[in-house]
Amino acid sequence: MRHSKRGFTIIELMVAISIITLLAGSLYVAMNSAFFESQDKAAKGQLGSIRIALEAYRGQFRAYPPDGIDYPVIDNKGRPIKNTACLIYFLTNRLPKVSRVGTESLVNPIGPFMRSIQAEYLSGDLDGEDINLIEMVDPWGNPLNYDNIGEGFSPLGGAAHHTMVGLEDYHYDDDPRDGEPQGNDLYNLWSNGPTNGADESGDEVPDQATRFEDNLTSWGSF
Repeated sequence: MRHSKRGFTIIELMVAISIITLLAGSLYVAMNSAFFESQDKAAKGQLGSIRIALEAYRGQFRAYPPDGIDYPVIDNKGRPIKNTACLIYFLTNRLPKVSRVGTESLVNPIGPFMRSIQAEYLSGDLDGEDINLIEMVDPWGNPLNYDNIGEGFSPLGGAAHHTMVGLEDYHYDDDPRDGEPQGNDLYNLWSNGPTNGADESGDEVPDQATRFEDNLTSWGSF
């Protein structure tokens, strides 16, 4: 008896390829969703840690750290710092606190209020002489924004409000606060989220309501 060897028909091959494509697409969506959720969770944890450190600082100095935007702030090497570079400086270093005891003034070191910041949450020259000229970035690699609104409200946007060296042409998303301070705290802290105000092609999203909906803010979402 002769046995014929039967191969796959074109239709069967097309069906198999379609099934494989659907499975691969479903796996990609699931992995992408899990990655986004992990990044979102990490960002909220990062911002929450900064909030705790800010309250600890305020407990000692009765004010939040300056932001270097309303008036100049100089680090211990005589260099101007702004935005979250101020948070790194004031929250991770030991700082002098002056106390009055009778007629004498005593100076005691206080801090740090944050023990360490993961390297992936920093941007700037981490190894060179500009170690203080760095800022905090979120898990998506975008700079965080800090405004001490107790000192004065400062609409943030553009390299002029940041310290990071070499990122003058970086796309900083607009301030999501609609021209006024937000929340009940004396500071505003936020991440521009995973899109940083851009669509999938990298172009800026013109509609502000859509553009800011994935922001993580101290007055709303963490």
